[in-house]
Amino acid sequence: SLSIDYDPTLVASSVFCHGEPNQIQRKKTENIKYIIDALVGAEDYGIDLIELYGSVIEDVEVEVDDLILPKSEYHVISDVDLNLVRVELFSTIRHDSKITISGMTRLFVDTELRSAVGSSIQAERDGYINWQNTKENPLYSWDMQVVGAPGDLLSSIKQSGSFVAPGSADASSISFDFDVDNISSATEISLEIYSMNGNRVKRLAEFGAAGAYRFEWDGKSGNNEIVPPGLYLFEVAVEGGGDAGRRRGTCVVVY
Repeated sequence: SLSIDYDPTLVASSVFCHGEPNQIQRKKTENIKYIIDALVGAEDYGIDLIELYGSVIEDVEVEVDDLILPKSEYHVISDVDLNLVRVELFSTIRHDSKITISGMTRLFVDTELRSAVGSSIQAERDGYINWQNTKENPLYSWDMQVVGAPGDLLSSIKQSGSFVAPGSADASSISFDFDVDNISSATEISLEIYSMNGNRVKRLAEFGAAGAYRFEWDGKSGNNEIVPPGLYLFEVAVEGGGDAGRRRGTCVVVY
């Protein structure tokens, strides 16, 4: 017969969350707070893992019961691809607490900031993290509404430098940073590198919605071979965007 090792112990008896403020300017970097009100009983594992979904938050600070934790007491991991932030506390919260996570974020569209809490004790016991989803505080909201008109479909391209030196410790790659706005569904965003005779040597692409993007090129072809030194053309494109969704420029490979 099939037996399932079910662990009935909760991370916390209940966890309610909300965000502040609930309205921010589109594409403007602003400070936000995410407040977690947790009831933790003696029979619960307690909280030392927190994940926030919906936006990457930078310069994170953590407070417990309005006391700022030293950065030596927690570790922050950001995942731009999954649009989440994980906070790992080095001490487990075993009592009713208000946990506040604050930092800087930049939003392009209305966003729900959801979260989950976990326990390293439970993870060690069971071999995996059994995340406990939080609930939206009925008195507040975890929605972040953006205000202001959408910008251009594709912004200008900011390069980290004008050249790339493959295999060198200095400038071994070049980054292309830009914003994509005014799209509501997953769309292909691409960077293509061309030699001066028009041959494409590299293509990078990902699917995403409105937001900030970065591509990096290491001076190698699609076959992972270092390309000859010289001037190269690049094109960043938003699929289906026509001329408004296309930007071009040049970069140099040296060695």
